[in-house]
Amino acid sequence: MQIRRECVLGWHQSNESAFVDSILQVVRRRHPVYRQTDEMLRESIRTGIGRARRNGLNTDQIVSEFVLIMFDVAPNFDQQRDIRAMLDNRAMPVNQRWERLFTPEFDPAWEEADAPEFLDANAWYDHPVKEISQAPLPTETEWAEL
Repeated sequence: MQIRRECVLGWHQSNESAFVDSILQVVRRRHPVYRQTDEMLRESIRTGIGRARRNGLNTDQIVSEFVLIMFDVAPNFDQQRDIRAMLDNRAMPVNQRWERLFTPEFDPAWEEADAPEFLDANAWYDHPVKEISQAPLPTETEWAEL
């Protein structure tokens, strides 16, 4: 899979609300059939911004790219082992690490990250949702109120 980088200029993380809304516009344009509300998507974008920052990414452009890749590839793409190793490689500046991810050397890593079995939807949440099997069942009284 070839990842195309969309140059995103003029977004300012200093105004987080405007930054999130700018990314939301791109997400809506790229994925018009998403059924989530704008507020649900904004929350996902905020989570993505946090993930990008925890990976040491800090420029408007790179943080935006990171979040958009979460929507285009997988929300947990940064956990693919080769991508993770590059993001964690402190031997080079973060911008160089990010740029290197888009070289042909990483095509197999992107293919793996884009595979349906790699996707972990819990990556959209700062605190993953519990599996339904782990949720306690309602009591008799609670069932009666339902």
